[in-house]
Amino acid sequence: MYMAYCDTSGSPGFADPEDYVVAAAVVDDRSRPYLDDKIDKIRSRHFPGRSPADAEIHAKDIINHTGAYKGMPDDRIRALLDDVFGFISDPDTPLVIMAALVRKGEMRPPGDNERLGYGFIIKRLAKYLSTDKGVHAMMVVDGETNRKNWRLHKKLAPLLEPGAGSRRIIASPLFTNSRWTNMTQVADCVAYCIRRRFRKGPGSSGWSGYYSAVEKKLLAVGGLKMFVKSEGGRRPRIPQRSRSYNGVRHHGRV
Repeated sequence: MYMAYCDTSGSPGFADPEDYVVAAAVVDDRSRPYLDDKIDKIRSRHFPGRSPADAEIHAKDIINHTGAYKGMPDDRIRALLDDVFGFISDPDTPLVIMAALVRKGEMRPPGDNERLGYGFIIKRLAKYLSTDKGVHAMMVVDGETNRKNWRLHKKLAPLLEPGAGSRRIIASPLFTNSRWTNMTQVADCVAYCIRRRFRKGPGSSGWSGYYSAVEKKLLAVGGLKMFVKSEGGRRPRIPQRSRSYNGVRHHGRV
């Protein structure tokens, strides 16, 4: 059984001009104890004696020095991020990353960016499973309110029906609290990193190095798909292959 731990960065609505990212960290569930142990060791290194629930690895909190990171010096913030993205890029870390980046400034509303992003993850996950005969997967999504979870469930249900080509993905995603799920925290960091790396204008500086760590675990073909407006203002075209980007390792300020 594979588990696809999903999280997002940015808002799917057009009222917020920021890009929207859906990311999934896909792992064989048999590897989860090893992965959890690695994340727990990173957390213990930076928060000795703290409960995992009190020191969630949440990218926005880390960058904004809020929550568990209030008052944490910049050098410790950088050290923590180096450890997290070093873990992601490590060849011994058995995970695969899939992600969709929706450039809302280039899309024409109305449109369901949430369905677009998760739809790509489902298609890519189904294709990934097809290379391993008989294996199945479950999507584990960082939950919000019951109402929002139900709304997302209703959106994804038609995409997860066997006739939609995703018969190896369990029909209903599991909603969880990211405080309890280390790999959902990894997906959060990945989604945030991708959004910051490809942000237009201020805010992208310093993220090329961390993106290069993520890039090492993106699927070779189609691991990151960028949704943009097609030429001539027609309906957005969904490209068959992702664009390829190369980052340069950077250990300076983020």
